[in-house]
Amino acid sequence: MLPFQRLPERNGLWGVILPRLGEEREPGPLGEAGQIARIDPAGVQFVRIQRMGWRGAGWVLGAGGGLMAALMFAPLLWSFLHAGHRLGPVVAASMCAILLLPLLAGALTAYRARTLELPPPVVLSRRLRRFYQWRGNREGWVSVAADTGTAVIQAAAVVTQAGGDMGYRLHVVEFDAGSRAIRKQVAISEVVSDPDELAWLWDFLCRYLDEAPERLPAVRNAGFEGEGAWLARADRYLFSGLVDGEHRLVPGRFNAFRFYFAAVLEYWYLRCGAWIEGKASTPAYPPDLADAMRWGGANPYAREAASPAQQAASRGDLDHFRRRWRIVAVLSTLLYGGIFVGMIAIGWLVLV
Repeated sequence: MLPFQRLPERNGLWGVILPRLGEEREPGPLGEAGQIARIDPAGVQFVRIQRMGWRGAGWVLGAGGGLMAALMFAPLLWSFLHAGHRLGPVVAASMCAILLLPLLAGALTAYRARTLELPPPVVLSRRLRRFYQWRGNREGWVSVAADTGTAVIQAAAVVTQAGGDMGYRLHVVEFDAGSRAIRKQVAISEVVSDPDELAWLWDFLCRYLDEAPERLPAVRNAGFEGEGAWLARADRYLFSGLVDGEHRLVPGRFNAFRFYFAAVLEYWYLRCGAWIEGKASTPAYPPDLADAMRWGGANPYAREAASPAQQAASRGDLDHFRRRWRIVAVLSTLLYGGIFVGMIAIGWLVLV
């Protein structure tokens, strides 16, 4: 969501307003910035890996944090259970309930992370000429017309466990009549580090709607299938500046440090997120959109063929790829396992 209700008149630190569909655009490179998962004459489906990122983190922190808190406070809970005759049953029961709150809150968080419907990918229907995004049960499907919508690149500080940086996301907004008040908006892209890539993506989408397929460059291959697909996607979309197209770390000692630091913190979130993605349900497209996005003929849009290394990584067969992520898995398990055991030990040492 954009952090304002009215679109500013001019570009600034908040972001950039791009030319509308049909308006003159400055000539420049064309590219889809790695944001397109599928493209055919019916429409475009965008990648969604960041949009579901909290699900894995929610499950790990909810289940692990709740259980850790319960085991930490177990000695205190035991003492209150056996102190009812001295404190009174009401006080003892109240204290036990308070001590169990972290466990219940964690269980609820993990349950919601596992069972809530996953947001479907954002799509652009070429036939309907509209962008569509699922915004939860309250708002449902939100759509913005490509011909009348205004594209904006939002700039914002992105903060994670691994640090902070500037991030950019492409939105398309629709105004109230006669004003710049935003009535509807669709977030098209994931967060990227280079705003120019999003300008190229918007130019690509404008040409896709009105020009022949042969006038567009090939789209990067996004067919991740197999045992290592979830890690191959992480390399592509989360660590693209640190890992090259052959799944090797970009040369440089500091780059290796940045990758391992971030990946160790994120590994179990990613693993649980991939598990949830395979189990959770997804809302269906509206009937008119489902019909418009259906395509059964040959696909004239070119895609870059996956290299042998990329195919092997998706299968989990690429040696240097598997070795790197095994190191990450061991370090991440030691980190979170150490926190889990250490906090429980501290609780028992203090409370027993």
